[in-house]
Amino acid sequence: MSPNSIVGSIYMIWEEKLGHLILKGIIQENTLRETVYDNVLFEHFLYKKIEQIEKDMGLQEHWCQNTPNKNEHVPCVQPLVLAFEQAITELNQLFGENYNEWQWHRVSAKVLPQLPFSKTPLRNIFERKSINGGNRRTINVGSFYMRQARDYMSTQASNLRFLVELDEKSYPLFMLDSGQSGNVFSKHYDDMLRMHEKGEYIEVVTGQDALKNLTNKIVLRN
Repeated sequence: MSPNSIVGSIYMIWEEKLGHLILKGIIQENTLRETVYDNVLFEHFLYKKIEQIEKDMGLQEHWCQNTPNKNEHVPCVQPLVLAFEQAITELNQLFGENYNEWQWHRVSAKVLPQLPFSKTPLRNIFERKSINGGNRRTINVGSFYMRQARDYMSTQASNLRFLVELDEKSYPLFMLDSGQSGNVFSKHYDDMLRMHEKGEYIEVVTGQDALKNLTNKIVLRN
């Protein structure tokens, strides 16, 4: 999914609204409802029901009877439509009526927490954010969980990327989503952040012959 995707923004918020509409009629407690929503098994249930509704627009089942009037029976397509209306309303509230402003990277960012400082007033010094270009089902994974996320912030992603070709003449490629240093005052604390966003990589030099030609070396001695 592209970070600039508008359709992706609409779909992801629609999916979240739909899940909560379905669960609201079954589970009243917010924390438990969010925990169930975040479970991968609920995701399979949700997709299965969407497929059933597509085949039978008049489908009526207990899980979709989330209406003020308990004696009223509505088709299960109603929560799908209502969730779409809620998604559009939320995007309007967040970014205005110009849908060109609804890109996914504006809705969801990847949060790189630094514990324990991310839970203190020093959060803005230690924590980093980067562009999120996916969700938990894309190759460029960027999962957000409603029970712990701030809005649609992604807290789990492909932090380490490592490409290896089984050829003696080629070098592995790698990239971290922040940097190699845990020291916030080091230039290497977050110097890989933008490279990771762009899908760039750094060559990992291996082999004695290649190492001899390096100009900068750190030698560890016992």
